[in-house]
Amino acid sequence: YLSPNSLDTLLGIKAGTSRRSLRLLSSVISLPTSDEGAIQVLHSSFTDFLLDPSRCTRTELLINPKEQQTIFVKHCLRTMLGVLGRNICNIPVDKVSYTNNEISELPMLIRKHLQPHVQYALCHWAHHLSNAEVDGDVLALVNEFCEKHLLHWLEGLSLIGEMDACLDILKMARHTLLVRDP
Repeated sequence: YLSPNSLDTLLGIKAGTSRRSLRLLSSVISLPTSDEGAIQVLHSSFTDFLLDPSRCTRTELLINPKEQQTIFVKHCLRTMLGVLGRNICNIPVDKVSYTNNEISELPMLIRKHLQPHVQYALCHWAHHLSNAEVDGDVLALVNEFCEKHLLHWLEGLSLIGEMDACLDILKMARHTLLVRDP
């Protein structure tokens, strides 16, 4: 889903950090050779190991899934809050009533204005929300996102061809927010 560069950008860390760190784990993690490729775990047993405190005794390596999901949902929401807006791709005024496939320059505009980390945030924020610790900070970010950018989010999904996922994403977010502990 994310390349090392996109992961760095989404998390707001120095470019190259993810690649340098993950290169040390090349026997269990595959790093893409291009900027578009995704990071892949080669052995599911490695993930199982990092999640199990009885197996992974080095606390600096142990992963708390809820904490990590909380970090990711916050970064996804902050990314969208910082980027989304009306006519996000600056589609020329004379073409705003066109369908996406009628705008010849749309792929170039998407590459410029909806970079891979933004596209990831558009599509995956609710997944991270559904697995996160929904605290006051997360609720405040979700509230701000819904109040200011829900329609802009729909526009972004449409531009990247992901409108089919819209209802599932909203249902997932709604379910998470309705069933969370008070």
